[in-house]
Amino acid sequence: MIYFAYDGSLNGDWVSRYAIRIASQQPEKTLRLIYVRDAQEERTREKIERIARECEAPGVSLETDIHPPSSHVLNILKEIVPAGSDNCLICGTRVRRKKKGYFFGTISHKLILHNGFPVLAIRVVQPGLLGNPADILLTAAGSSGSEDAGLHFLRLFSMDARRIHLAEVLPDAMTRRPVREKILSEKKYLHELARSLELETELKDAHIDYFVSVSGNWPREMAMQAGRLKSRMILTPVIRQGLIGGIFKSNPLEQLLGLSHCDVAVFGGPV
Repeated sequence: MIYFAYDGSLNGDWVSRYAIRIASQQPEKTLRLIYVRDAQEERTREKIERIARECEAPGVSLETDIHPPSSHVLNILKEIVPAGSDNCLICGTRVRRKKKGYFFGTISHKLILHNGFPVLAIRVVQPGLLGNPADILLTAAGSSGSEDAGLHFLRLFSMDARRIHLAEVLPDAMTRRPVREKILSEKKYLHELARSLELETELKDAHIDYFVSVSGNWPREMAMQAGRLKSRMILTPVIRQGLIGGIFKSNPLEQLLGLSHCDVAVFGGPV
């Protein structure tokens, strides 16, 4: 089942379109919205009613789980969403504030670190897409095995996928011979991954390709490649050197969230 952690924010409104569209492609066609009340309860109630109306067109059944105000939102979500890989929680990222980033230290970040169930945290930059990015750039972000995990989340968009780019960015600190060997190794792996995706029925109409580049600045390279390829979403794992601890400004993921001109979805959890 698809769960949606709604916070009543504008970004949350935009993320709801993703949650509805993804839920519409699941066998049960059910979306469970979880909301912990805040001071703007009346306005948020109207927003939830709008989400319910938007669920009608694709035939999604909306279940609402509304809780009284609490400072234990993280625990509430962990108790509601069943552990394991059969479900997925969709949530948003923070609107940037002074001395705070988009993701680091948020409930979304803590839920992914909890590793109890799959989590997809989305920062929406292009609300006009209405939850249908179509052109997706999937990166391993230097994390071993993340391509395979990324495929699990990529399949959530499979029915609408038009173009899929598999990407890896290698650090330029490597010496010439090792980096050349690593590039060949990564290209071979991505080639095999792309070919296996082409055999999937849900992706039979999608154009799938891959690339490996070398750069000393991963977030800038990813944002630039997404712009070059006209990707509408970057799908990236949460695990990357420097994410846990440190100041968010030096965090590659935070930098990508700030640089990207397209939507960014951060994934994590068991798959």
